[in-house]
Amino acid sequence: MILLKSMICLTLGFILSLVYACRSLELESNRPQSDNGRSVSNSNVNPVGFDQTQAESNAEELHGKGSRCVNQMKPCEAYWMSRVVFVGKAEDIEPIVAGPGQNAANSSVNNEPHYIRIRFIVEKRYRGKLGADIQVRAPVNNSGVPEFKPGERYLVYASTLLKDYNSAFVEECGRTKLVANSAEDLAYIEGLPVPDSDIIEAEGGLRAISTPKLLYPREAKKAGITGPVFVRLIVDESGKVKTAQAVCGHKALNKAAERAVRHWRFAPTLVSGRPIKVSTVFGFNFRD
Repeated sequence: MILLKSMICLTLGFILSLVYACRSLELESNRPQSDNGRSVSNSNVNPVGFDQTQAESNAEELHGKGSRCVNQMKPCEAYWMSRVVFVGKAEDIEPIVAGPGQNAANSSVNNEPHYIRIRFIVEKRYRGKLGADIQVRAPVNNSGVPEFKPGERYLVYASTLLKDYNSAFVEECGRTKLVANSAEDLAYIEGLPVPDSDIIEAEGGLRAISTPKLLYPREAKKAGITGPVFVRLIVDESGKVKTAQAVCGHKALNKAAERAVRHWRFAPTLVSGRPIKVSTVFGFNFRD
């Protein structure tokens, strides 16, 4: 009898342990997470990990895959999502030879983009540590990119790989265009406040160590207001946010993003072992 009771107790204990373990796994799997391990309180408000080497994936996150330029970015979105922005004159233009298994001629027939390379003489720099000229790759054929012509001046929005500013690439459905057609864009860009020379711009974003929840404003959600919001932060030597200002986004969403980000904390940014004050931009996507 004693042996039977012991076996029953052990069996019940095992069952309870199993139920508890399964429940713990269920809770863990249902905990919302954003990229880079940052917790997100509301799955409808997604931080875009603003490492600008990931501009293409960010564009898909903000505007949806396969949009084919139906919802082209606004000037402020294009500016803050680009690592390189400049005015330059197109010089040498040449097609990029198709790789193995690709055929540029067939690409033209199928209306699929193939690529050209343009050398620009840089006249005015807005973003990026550019030299006197830069090589830019661009798609052609129904890609939402202008037809580049030698000698013409363009406002170029481009991405780069890692920290290489010697070459860049223009995304499909961006806002690169002739300077003559860029009045709206240039008005926004040249109206931005001049950055403080004492504050370093942090490339690739910062490492967040505390990200309190960002709530979707009830009235905005009820009204169906969606879209990206970009917030510029100044972070002090200890990693505390000193200022947070929305630089792009719908006015019904901007305050919510600013309010939440002011309570974020970051790991201190070090230069030669000493903490410094930095600025960076985070993008958020409010969506249904």
